[in-house]
Amino acid sequence: MAFKSNARFIVMAMLVIMGALTSLVAARSLNEVDASTVETHEYENVSAVPSTIDWRKKGAVTPIKDQGQCGCCWAFSTVAAMEGITQLKTGKLISLSEQELVDYDTSGEDQGCEGGLMDNAFEFIQGNHGLSTEANYPYSGTDGTCNANKEANHAAKITGHEDVPANSETALLKAVAFQPVSVAIDASGYGTAADGTKYWLVKNSWGTSWGEEGYIRMQRLIKVKEGLCGIAMEASYPTA
Repeated sequence: MAFKSNARFIVMAMLVIMGALTSLVAARSLNEVDASTVETHEYENVSAVPSTIDWRKKGAVTPIKDQGQCGCCWAFSTVAAMEGITQLKTGKLISLSEQELVDYDTSGEDQGCEGGLMDNAFEFIQGNHGLSTEANYPYSGTDGTCNANKEANHAAKITGHEDVPANSETALLKAVAFQPVSVAIDASGYGTAADGTKYWLVKNSWGTSWGEEGYIRMQRLIKVKEGLCGIAMEASYPTA
């Protein structure tokens, strides 16, 4: 399939990513990320990666979800990355609960439908010893009250998370080669279109009627260091 540029979808993807990044920038205004600082992460010494990867085909991506009018893309992005690493470690693809994060992870910058940060969500999940399933703690699309009975039934857990070095599509590529990565939405793979355009395969949370059945292919390795729509600015992934 040839790469198709759709300005409307690109702008909408930009709004999703930049909405989360705006929250992040505000939260870190007193401790601004220094792009010149060399960060380390699990995959930094990887020297060779596949030319293409699609985690859907490897069974590590759950079906497209829909966040509705709730501004909790941070929760969907966090959960998508956690679903991916859980499948890679256990062989089981489990749809996990975004609503648990919306209802419970409300300290600091994570404020349910008003926005949040993926790194904070990973820290919450680790401290909370896991997340429940989507079936057990279903999504309501609103800020709810804590349901202790549902929350206590954890189906998956993580041991921590790592940040991809900021403003490096090369570093992001190395991470996505090994697992789905949280980028305010979810980087579920990468590849090269028939016309030669290199792209990121990105899973959104706006239902299957959006984009390419809920996904968008965003051009990668552009001249801007942070990548298209800032996709490489603040990527992170869970460890398990």
